[in-house]
Formats: sequence, C-alpha cells, structure tokens
Amino acid sequence: VSPTQLKLTGVSAILGGAQVTLDGAIARAGERTATTRFDFSTDSLAHLGHGLPAISAQVSGDLLGTSGQFEFSNLSAVLGKTRLAGTMKIARTPEHHIDADLSSPLLDFSLLQRSPAAESEAGKPAPGQGKKDFRLSGEPLALDKLRGLDARLRLRADELRRNKLVLKEVDTT
Repeated sequence: VSPTQLKLTGVSAILGGAQVTLDGAIARAGERTATTRFDFSTDSLAHLGHGLPAISAQVSGDLLGTSGQFEFSNLSAVLGKTRLAGTMKIARTPEHHIDADLSSPLLDFSLLQRSPAAESEAGKPAPGQGKKDFRLSGEPLALDKLRGLDARLRLRADELRRNKLVLKEVDTT
C-alpha cells in the first residue's frame, strides 16, 4: 500500500433501506483521483425519497473521479425488470456536461411512475379513484433546473415500454 493512496476495501454504508459498497483507492498526492468499484442496492427506491417508485434497484460499476469529472464504466443497473448497461461521464464544469451511452434489452418506463401515495399527495387520483384527462395548462413548464446543463445520451433498447406503448429496436441520440 502506497503512503500516497487511501485504499478502500469493502467500505459499506446503509441508509434508508439502501446499501452501497466501495472498493478502490483515493490518491492523496498530485492530482486528486478516486478509482473505485461500487455496488448499490435497495429493495425499494421509495425508501430513498418522496415520490420515488416502490421498485427494487441494483447499480454497480467502476468510477474514476478527478477534480474535473466523474467517469463511470462497466455500468450495470437493474430497476425492477429493466436492465441497463453502459458508460457515463459527468464533467464538473459550469455547464455540467453529461455524456452517456446506455443499452437495454427492455426499458420499461411504466415502472418509474410515482407511487399511489405520492400521486394522492400531489392531488392526483390514486388508482381506483377515477381518472382525470391529462392536459397541459397555460402555465410555463418549470425548466430552470435544466439551465447550465449540457447532455448527450445515446440509448439503444431492444424494447421500450410505457404502459401500452411498445417500441422495438430503439437506437437514438
């Protein structure tokens, strides 16, 4: 073990029903870098925040972090029945550039809907309480959080689903 590196072996943290484990090293001299293997899992995303769906999730991959960017490789994620794999770079600049290349045999957006409790709290009917027509109001969309964000996403999916909508062989940037 080098005196210029902090070595991480089996570092584990549990919070709100989620667990993350890290293995890797953080450089203490020169350009600060962190090279880690991470594994995250939860039996329900709803434990982590208001309005998140009650589905299990597992995410793992390799992370290289420098003062200028985070680079994720060998990403593997399972959200319910949806599986994703790929790479992602996040540049820590004023523009917050995100560059991702993801693929999936099945990408099911139906699973990512709000939980019935969150829908009720938001003033929308929970399942079984009747449906309202969805219409855009005349109010401007709240897009302030997207200012200063630059992103490129390449997504390939053998099948993409959202309720009854099914798209096959999706390849888009």
